[in-house]
Amino acid sequence: MKGLIIFLTLIIVSIQLISAGGVGISPASYKEFLEPNLTTPFSFNSFNAYPTKGVNTYVKGDLAEYVNLSTNYMLGGGEFTATINLPEKIEKPGIHTILIGVIEALKDINVTVGGIAAIQGRIDIIVPFPGKYAESTFVISDINEGEDAEYKITSENLGSYDLKINSMIEIY
Repeated sequence: MKGLIIFLTLIIVSIQLISAGGVGISPASYKEFLEPNLTTPFSFNSFNAYPTKGVNTYVKGDLAEYVNLSTNYMLGGGEFTATINLPEKIEKPGIHTILIGVIEALKDINVTVGGIAAIQGRIDIIVPFPGKYAESTFVISDINEGEDAEYKITSENLGSYDLKINSMIEIY
């Protein structure tokens, strides 16, 4: 019984030393089609739940080597820019994702148990497939007999040729 009381006391004391924060980034994503030697800036805004604490910025992903950040550290958050300088050609077709992240700065963390908050926005660079290539999605809601159905069709040309897409839905 005495051991249980000591254990519960340690748990209660430890809970008081737990620290967790929160960071955010906006916008959540961008989409850009590859153009030879494309150089373009993308603006992001970050925040920290504790305005007196800092956030670090970082880059990860397929094309991270082509990204320069305007800052690596901000106090409390703020606006920063990720500038991409893409090469003339990227061999692998498809969607290449660049992750732009913010993470709580590790300075001044004096807790026994805690967590570090981090979040990432994304920049999708679409490299066209050779020839004709498209991807489509079709979404329809569950309905009962006699109800009108709402649906959505989305098509994206991911190929190097121009496409004209016609869609037709037949319901039986």
